Amino acid sequence: AFMPAFALNPRDLWVDGYPRNDALVRDEAGDRAATRALLGIGEHERVVLYAPTWRDDRTEMVEFAGARELAGELGEDVVVLVRGHSRTLLPGRDAEGTRVIDVTGFPDTTRLLLAADSLVTDYSSVMFDFSATGKPMYFLVPDIEHYRGELRGFYFDLESHAPGPVVRTREALVEALRDEAGVRERFAARYAAWRANSACCCCCRSSTTAWAICCTGTASANCTCTSPASSRSGPACRSRPSIRTRAT
Repeated sequence: AFMPAFALNPRDLWVDGYPRNDALVRDEAGDRAATRALLGIGEHERVVLYAPTWRDDRTEMVEFAGARELAGELGEDVVVLVRGHSRTLLPGRDAEGTRVIDVTGFPDTTRLLLAADSLVTDYSSVMFDFSATGKPMYFLVPDIEHYRGELRGFYFDLESHAPGPVVRTREALVEALRDEAGVRERFAARYAAWRANSACCCCCRSSTTAWAICCTGTASANCTCTSPASSRSGPACRSRPSIRTRAT
C-alpha cells in the first residue's frame, strides 16, 4: 500500500510476511490457551477484542464500542478485551467493567489475536494481522467521513473491500456480533479474496543487492516467482507461510 505513496519500485523491495504472524497460523506454542488462562478467561467463553487505532486530532483512545455495555449486551459468556494504541497508551485506564479486560499494556499483541474469537477494529492495520487467523472481523467506523476526508485517508476503499461488516453505530455492531454465523457466510468470499491479496509466500534475490516481489497468494499456497528480477536470480525462491501486513 505504501509503494505508490512513496513512488517505490517493486523491483527494489523484498515483500515478505511478518515472522510474528506465523504464530497466528500455527500456534505451535499453545499461546491461545495460555493467554486466555493468564487473563482468567474460560475455555468456552467468547472473546471479542476491541482494538481501534489512534487519531491525529486526539490524544486519548476512541471508545466507540462502549466495552462495558457491549459485554452486557452480548451475553454472560462473552469477555471484551480492550486494546488501546501505543500512541494513546493508558494501560489499566482505557476500559473497565464486568467481563471487560484492559489489555492495552499486554506485551504481545499476537497472543491477544490468538486469544480472541473475533476482532472489532476500525482503520488499524491489525486487520491484516488478524486475517491470518481466519476469524471474523467487524469494523466500527462512525467517524469514517472525518477520518477519510480530513485526517488520513485510505489506500483502498475500506467499505468495498473489508472482510467483515462495516458499521457506523454500536447498535449495528451488536447486531452483527450476534449473527456471527451469518457474517461468516455473507463475507466468506470477500474474506478469502482479502487473505489471498494480503499474503506473500515467495521471495527471490535479484542479481543486485535488492530483493524483489515474486507473488502473492494464500498462506498455504506454493508460489512460483514471477517478478522480472526472478529471471536474473535463478531458483532462489523460498516458501514463507507468512501474512503480509502494513505498518499502523
